[in-house]
Amino acid sequence: MKFGILGLSLSHPYTFAKLLQKLKHEVAFVWDYDYEKARNFGERFNIKVIKEFEDTYKEHIDGVFIEVESHKHVEASIPFVKRKIPLFIDKVMALNIEDLERIIALSKQNNSIIMTSSAISYKREYREVNELVSKGEFGQMINATSFVCHDMSNYLKEENSWQDQIEKSGGELLNFGIHGIEPVYNILGPGIEYVEANSEKVKYEQALSEDNGIVKLKFNNGSIGMIILTAIAEHYGFNTMIIGTKKKYFLEEKYEEDPLGYEAMIRAFIKGIENNTYPIPLNKIEELIKAMIAIRMSIKENRRVYLYEL
Repeated sequence: MKFGILGLSLSHPYTFAKLLQKLKHEVAFVWDYDYEKARNFGERFNIKVIKEFEDTYKEHIDGVFIEVESHKHVEASIPFVKRKIPLFIDKVMALNIEDLERIIALSKQNNSIIMTSSAISYKREYREVNELVSKGEFGQMINATSFVCHDMSNYLKEENSWQDQIEKSGGELLNFGIHGIEPVYNILGPGIEYVEANSEKVKYEQALSEDNGIVKLKFNNGSIGMIILTAIAEHYGFNTMIIGTKKKYFLEEKYEEDPLGYEAMIRAFIKGIENNTYPIPLNKIEELIKAMIAIRMSIKENRRVYLYEL
């Protein structure tokens, strides 16, 4: 298959290009607002560089990775969706309800595949737990609490600062917190009733969003998900405590192959293209992104936000 990479705003395209080539697929082009940056990327991976955005959706390709800044995701995706070109749209897919409704409606109208996901959801540890949950091994689900730890100092550098800006990335609690929010949603969902969230600055007063936060997801079946984000940690990782009526389990990272889930996620995208199916059901994508939009509303308005409000 042939793929395009649209944007180099994240580090992900460097990993994706390497993995696509490893899997014997072709990266047909790369484009970025910064032509020199795209040119260097093209030379590194032996990929064609396109200078004008309008020329990117004229290419004969099987799929595109949308890797521009989060607030530009939907606008950049529209020409491809209208041409039924499958898209992987990096996190966070949409930051407001208008953009979310627009991309979902266009995808349905054109029967055009879109996928968006945190790669952490595709880590082998989480895939195994999701299978156990689906088989009823945990009984009735009661709680899942995810711990997301890293140091956001890299986002405080000028060239990466957009990832700390609420209007451009959703802020730290969405931009990195998604790595806990999505796995918890996959374990307990679908069916979110409301969200509550709080955030603080503990260490990085210069941060434009937050460096510490907590999210509560209340589901219609009574189960509760919690996400605890620490962005000042000297350690890095993703762990989740899962509690059901029959079983409890603390998920720890233990597999060395594909440690961040990137390859499994790319394989899922490719399989969706091959089968002409959404790798993740569109209604689940819509609900998860609505919940993330509600998280920022909850912090801004200091209240519980019900998903029916959106």
